[in-house]
Amino acid sequence: MLEIGCNDLYLLNRTQGLAEQSVGVDPIWIGRDHDLNATTRVLGRFVEDIKMDEDVIDKPDLVLSAHTFEHIQDIHEQLASLVDIAADGCLFVIEVPGFDSMVKLRRFDQVFHQHIQYTSLSSMRRLVRRLGCHFLGHIYNYSYWGGTFLFWFEKNKIEDGAGLQGFEPQPYKVVKAAFAEFKTILKFSVDKATGFGEQCFGFGAAQMLPILAYHMESDLGFMDAILDDNPERSMCRLPGVSPLIRVPRERELRDAAVMVTALDSSRAILKRLIELEPRRILHPMNSF
Repeated sequence: MLEIGCNDLYLLNRTQGLAEQSVGVDPIWIGRDHDLNATTRVLGRFVEDIKMDEDVIDKPDLVLSAHTFEHIQDIHEQLASLVDIAADGCLFVIEVPGFDSMVKLRRFDQVFHQHIQYTSLSSMRRLVRRLGCHFLGHIYNYSYWGGTFLFWFEKNKIEDGAGLQGFEPQPYKVVKAAFAEFKTILKFSVDKATGFGEQCFGFGAAQMLPILAYHMESDLGFMDAILDDNPERSMCRLPGVSPLIRVPRERELRDAAVMVTALDSSRAILKRLIELEPRRILHPMNSF
């Protein structure tokens, strides 16, 4: 088994005993190559720097990757190099943020500087065919980012052209209309939050909140504070967001409106806000 982007080694530890040999690769481990145990190696490498004869003893028959390829400039080039070193019939299982989910949910705040690629079902089916492989299936993980895209394919079993029918790319006009609706929804959310004439707070000091504020065309100055239960964030500010971050105070929300400002933690935050009993709970996107 080969894991691309092994990061904190969580998946390698969870899959112990399931493979005769496992190798995890991630540039955060550069200069710290080590054996995790008798059957598992950790290599500090970029994908393009993997050397089959030095780094991987046996050709992998399973390649796993979660949230790595959205950071890679040329997905085809890197996947082609992995297909080349993999065993015939190797199964690839990859998860990335889903472009189709982002458009469907109008979550264009998920476009930010750390991600180079936004992968759709259509684009990945065509890429897998271009690799000379067979696309086997896909699912969406709706508990993460509103629907991350998990797909799997097999080396050296090419599907026929009919396999691509019904998987056309999103028309530009559809994406453009979805983005316009996203901007309208956010403008309405600001108007609604300021229209009550009540004290207003945000809840959730998410790192991506500045992106949301940018699309709101506001520094969120209409909020008295951004509340967050993590005391390590208290008395700090996020770039482009003027309210100070602090922990919530007892009973301060009883006469206030509170807007969810960490959208990808909406369900947990809504549960927390019900406990705090604010006068009103607002959500910018009304979908979570």
